[in-house]
Amino acid sequence: MKSNIQSICILLLVFLPVFAHGQNFRLNINYAPSLPVGTFKDITDGITWRGWEGNLFYETSSKFSFGIGVASQAYYKSFPQTTFHSPGTDITAVVTNSIELMPIMAKVRYDLGTKSIHPYVGIGAGMNVIKYDKYYGEFVDYNHTVKFVAQPEVGFVIPFGSKIGLNLGAGYYIMPFKNDEVKNLNNVSFKGGLNILLD
Repeated sequence: MKSNIQSICILLLVFLPVFAHGQNFRLNINYAPSLPVGTFKDITDGITWRGWEGNLFYETSSKFSFGIGVASQAYYKSFPQTTFHSPGTDITAVVTNSIELMPIMAKVRYDLGTKSIHPYVGIGAGMNVIKYDKYYGEFVDYNHTVKFVAQPEVGFVIPFGSKIGLNLGAGYYIMPFKNDEVKNLNNVSFKGGLNILLD
């Protein structure tokens, strides 16, 4: 399911800009490492460098814009070999957690800027495609599901000219998810990339 949704989102981000001509559309592409917080950090190796984000915004005015955003995050952690006891059998295995997240959100931004620099605040909400796998050696216990996601964010754009600028920012992902190990998958995302006018 995740691969199908991811393929659709990638196609949207590739082909929508082809039709989004005019000064009101901007494509925002970011490299986006993220840091887990709360109980989520207990099952990962800390900050993950496996993250990206793509957004397509329509500017309704000089201050407001809205659009769609797709992101991808991947977290992994292996634990030392452990023996698990259960009735009738024992299993000794290296335990590995693999968590892949793909938030897909509608977004709104408000520009606080001037001509030289454009600080902004924004918020997004939508669905989070979760692929949570726990490997016990060759055995796997998995939980693949879709949950709600929201993200307030702050940042700024430094224009290089009229059509392109540097985007830097940070956002806090609110990702409800619960099992025996975690209460949620909340994390802080750090963003750096390009803000491109489509014309």
